[in-house]
Amino acid sequence: MTETPRQGLAIAVFYGLIALIILINPLFHLDGYVPGAPTTDYYHFHWNYWWIRHALATGLNVYETNYVMAPYTSSLAYHTLTPFWYPVWALLEPAFGTVAAMTGVQLCIMTLNGWTTFLLLRREGVPRPLALLGGAIFQTLPIMLNSLFWTTLNIMSWFWLPGLMLLWGRVAQGKRTLIHAVIFGLALWGMLLTDIQYPLLLAPVLIPYGIKTVIESQHKARLLAAGIGGVTLALALTWAVGLLPAILSYDRAGLAPTPADRAVEIPFPLGYITRTLFLE
Repeated sequence: MTETPRQGLAIAVFYGLIALIILINPLFHLDGYVPGAPTTDYYHFHWNYWWIRHALATGLNVYETNYVMAPYTSSLAYHTLTPFWYPVWALLEPAFGTVAAMTGVQLCIMTLNGWTTFLLLRREGVPRPLALLGGAIFQTLPIMLNSLFWTTLNIMSWFWLPGLMLLWGRVAQGKRTLIHAVIFGLALWGMLLTDIQYPLLLAPVLIPYGIKTVIESQHKARLLAAGIGGVTLALALTWAVGLLPAILSYDRAGLAPTPADRAVEIPFPLGYITRTLFLE
């Protein structure tokens, strides 16, 4: 089941309106207010994108900085830099300021979360009303709202899961395989530039789905080649922008992983129904 371009646009607007409702308080308090509390990461991505712009403008390595613990140099290889969303922020920030630009990025992410989920459900044969509901549920999951509260753009960008499944499905159809494989590879690259933990988070779904499509395909060799080509393209581009070299050269000897008991908690079951859609 597919939608016409006009229907697809209307559905995107629908999820954009839901995102606007969720972001109503931040949108009406752009003059000095951000979601969350003083203990959250509200400053984190504002600094990230200021740093990326500064590094690009001055010819510095984006993945190394002495602006954190000066005069010592820190590697940003494992830092949640999330450069994927930098172009949107850089486009909006000069005219509207960094708070409004960040809110614009959040609006884009929330809309994509719902829209891509709807498109995936429709492709799998789910009736339109249920697909609309499914996209809205995915868009408003506690992890999305907590990510908005904490201003963690990396964690809320879960549209990569339905998006990559959609794109791989296009590759598996066997029509214009090369073009769709390139698009799939570019999407994998975008996922890596969003957060390098996404391959770990999405693998339990994407890998079995990929194996299933290969088994069912009448052109197994071509599909495998397309998948390998897409992954190779993503890794090559990740190397080209400096992220992969920074990861491979990183000294992991002194890493201190965060204990699991310090993870952000969502109380069950009340935490799934009491988090207001109107952000604080």
